[in-house]
Amino acid sequence: MRTWEQPREESWRLLVGIVDRQLFVLVNGTEAIGTVDLPVVAGSQARASLHRPLPVGGRGPVSLGARGADLVVSRLRLARDIHYVGDDGREPFPHGIRHPVELGPDEFFVLGDNSTNSYDSRCWKAGPTVQRDLLVGKAFFVHLPSRVVQGRLLGRDWNAQLPDWQRIHWLP
Repeated sequence: MRTWEQPREESWRLLVGIVDRQLFVLVNGTEAIGTVDLPVVAGSQARASLHRPLPVGGRGPVSLGARGADLVVSRLRLARDIHYVGDDGREPFPHGIRHPVELGPDEFFVLGDNSTNSYDSRCWKAGPTVQRDLLVGKAFFVHLPSRVVQGRLLGRDWNAQLPDWQRIHWLP
């Protein structure tokens, strides 16, 4: 690990990210600690959403700190990408994650963006590929993500997903 020393009046640009279970830290565009492989944590495939984030041990999801120094943070931008995975107690991704998939001619490995409610090629029991002749039609509008509406009826809590009319749009 490197120690970064800089005159008190200068500022640093810090970029921290996690991509594909690898942590990286850049200070002023220079790699600070090298890439760190993060382990798979038991239960990390649990369903998470903006309304039900994964627990983080009683702390807020992000914290900043300094030891032996004054810290001034300005123009902080926090981006969050949530990776949804259904958890039905089985190997979540038998295809394409731990074991590569080799595609033949006119075969497709289909990836979706709503895996909390549906599975894509990574999870299909019958095999991970789709033949070209089975792909018919064209997408013509976007209607996801839906709005989550919560309520209580007859003593039971419920959630429903309703179209978010502000986000629905036609594709060219």
